[in-house]
Amino acid sequence: MDARERRRAIMGVLERAKEPVSGSALAREVGVSRQIVVQDIALLRADGHDIVATNRGYVLQEAPSSPAVPTRLVKVHHGVEQAGDELTSIVDAGGAVLNVIVNHRVYGKITADLDIRNRRDIERYLEGIASGKSFPLLTVT
Repeated sequence: MDARERRRAIMGVLERAKEPVSGSALAREVGVSRQIVVQDIALLRADGHDIVATNRGYVLQEAPSSPAVPTRLVKVHHGVEQAGDELTSIVDAGGAVLNVIVNHRVYGKITADLDIRNRRDIERYLEGIASGKSFPLLTVT
C-alpha cells in the first residue's frame, strides 16, 4: 500500500468510526507506525479534512452541510442593538451562527464567517463592534 492509498484507508476508518480512533489503532489498521499515522493525519488536514485529535483518538468532524448536522438559513431584520440578544438566543438553544449573509443592491451577496458557538464568542464579537474596530455587515445596506 502506497502513501496515498494509506491515507485513503485512514479516511475510510475515520468515516466509518462511531467513536474516536486512536493513532495506534489506525497504525495497526494500515500496517505502519503510529508516527507515520500522525504525519498522514497532518497531511490529510492540510488537504482540508477536518480531523480533530481528542484525548481518546482522532475524530472526523462532520461538515456543516452533512445530513448528520442540520443547518438552517434564517432571515432576520434587526438593528445592531438586538444582535446580542439574537445570538444569545441561538447559542443558548444549542445552535451556532456559522456565517452572516447580506444582500447588497450593488455588490450582491456579501458573506462573512462568524463561527459563534457560545457566549464567549458572542462577547468577543460584540466587543469588536463596540470598540469601533469593526462594524456589523447590516450597516452596509
